[in-house]
Amino acid sequence: MERKKYIENRKKEAIALTRKINPAVLSKEIAFTHIKPQDFICSLREIVLEPNKIKQGLHPICGVSAALKIAAELDPVTLVKMAVNFYVNGNYNPGNFLLRQIKVPERVRNTEITSGLSAASFVLQISVKNFLNRFSTYKPVPNNLSQIQGITFPWQIKKFLTDYFRVDSINRSLFKNNFNSIKEKIESGHRLLALTSWKQMNHPNSRISNFDLHYLLIKGIEKKEDQIILYVDDSSGTNSGNKEFIFQNEKELKKAVRAVYTYNKKGFKESELLAQPN
Repeated sequence: MERKKYIENRKKEAIALTRKINPAVLSKEIAFTHIKPQDFICSLREIVLEPNKIKQGLHPICGVSAALKIAAELDPVTLVKMAVNFYVNGNYNPGNFLLRQIKVPERVRNTEITSGLSAASFVLQISVKNFLNRFSTYKPVPNNLSQIQGITFPWQIKKFLTDYFRVDSINRSLFKNNFNSIKEKIESGHRLLALTSWKQMNHPNSRISNFDLHYLLIKGIEKKEDQIILYVDDSSGTNSGNKEFIFQNEKELKKAVRAVYTYNKKGFKESELLAQPN
């Protein structure tokens, strides 16, 4: 119960923090001038309460979306502070001289919100994506080139989550993507970030394409009549609920789920996790 209580308390702290934000004060001087303070505050509170409402819209930023969902679940207080600093100041200073300040360029701040993104999701996602995408200088304008610019590597997600949030990476073996391993991690209460072959997720018998990778969160797995059913939280959809994918055998599952990255709260106790599965 200790772990569950910790998560609930952090969420309550985060919601309380959003209630302290005064829209009248924010309206005087903000970095994202085209986003109304009330819209930002309401949507920020919404994604704290329901992290699965973080959607990527038309942007190829599934890795950032999935990472922010994990942050919203495990450390919503820091997420609120980060979002407000992005929105008001155009930057986020983690308060650690070993970590880089995250700056949001004016060209990014002035981008209009595209369909599918709430105000807070937009502020967080394009700010973080621009920060992580050092190699291709991501510009948040959906087009063919942005598909390449949208690439986020697993090591970038890991470093972002473990450096800027109270989150630990607890992988023991990166490619243990079989049924038993996934089920064990879920039952232990971990958050599972999966790098999938999107083609194989939707059409298990199709050919593998290395340019069709997609990040999502695994929420559940079970076997029914020799079939494997995978439940996922996918940021590319419009529905806030979990999606269901069916595989006929372990081989199909492993072709579709290429790698699984495991996260939990910082300083977690393994004995606590095993004793109190979610």
